[in-house]
Amino acid sequence: MTNLFAINGGIELVAGIAALISPTAMPMWRLCGDRGQEAVRWWGLAIVALGVASLLMRNAPDEEESKAAFAVGMMVYHAIISFFVAARFPEPQFVGGILHIALFFLFHAWVRNYHTSVAAVVVQSY
Repeated sequence: MTNLFAINGGIELVAGIAALISPTAMPMWRLCGDRGQEAVRWWGLAIVALGVASLLMRNAPDEEESKAAFAVGMMVYHAIISFFVAARFPEPQFVGGILHIALFFLFHAWVRNYHTSVAAVVVQSY
């Protein structure tokens, strides 16, 4: 399942670069008022960083706690984005919502495969 981190990293990089190059192509820019394009570009920078981190994690040993903690973080990110997309953009962002939901469940399956549970990863991280 190492490919999960590479796939996620590639998707996040593409989304982040798209937000940097063409912020008006991202539907969320309308929610940000007059400074929407600038806000989307800042979001794009954050997503590029997340994509790079995901790509770097792909080669870490699967049993490593830091990789599991990162996977739980990605689960939270994809869950929040899924709810946001479903609430705000049910039709135009249907594909994005499905993608985030799928990635949430894939990261959940990865954590369950390599660690006892998501809760155990969270407890171990403290």
